[in-house]
Amino acid sequence: MADVDALQAQLVAARRNQILDAAIKVFAEKGFDRATIRDIAKTAGIADGTIYNYFDNKNELLLGIINRLSQSTFVQAEDMTNVREWLRSALVRHYESLPSEYDKFFRAIFPEVLVNKELAGSYVAQVLEPAYALIEKCFQAWIDNGLVRPLDSALTVRAVSGMIIGLHLLRLIGEPHIQEHWDRLPDVITQIIVNGLKK
Repeated sequence: MADVDALQAQLVAARRNQILDAAIKVFAEKGFDRATIRDIAKTAGIADGTIYNYFDNKNELLLGIINRLSQSTFVQAEDMTNVREWLRSALVRHYESLPSEYDKFFRAIFPEVLVNKELAGSYVAQVLEPAYALIEKCFQAWIDNGLVRPLDSALTVRAVSGMIIGLHLLRLIGEPHIQEHWDRLPDVITQIIVNGLKK
């Protein structure tokens, strides 16, 4: 019975990912407002109604995409005692997890998150707060173990998050230096943060 349950969970996860991949493509091509569930279903190669077995609406699809990106970034590393390596690994995972349609996708969805209060609230509650809680726990452990100087963990995490979001926005508006050196950012960000955290 456990094998059947595990197989069922894998099938559900695979179908969700198929739908999310299709939604990324459609949102990137048409924008959030013009995209329809029918467009997403067609791109995924499934019936329209199938999507509703996994997601209630387009907002939930959008949150699913963003949540998947966040989860791939903040997987716990085995060795959290090496602040530099943990942070760099998390940043590399984040940058590598971005979909190939990244620029178009974020141009399509970022304005929606800014103006749609319901979506913004869900994004904060379902994506940002869990990610912040995990990273704050890491920061607090580093402080408790004397690996970094005492700082307000919650505020530090949000300041770092703001820096990363700001860099994404610079890329989206076409800032040439950021675009040219995008792959170097994990090392640069790690250096800035670790130097700022040193005791």
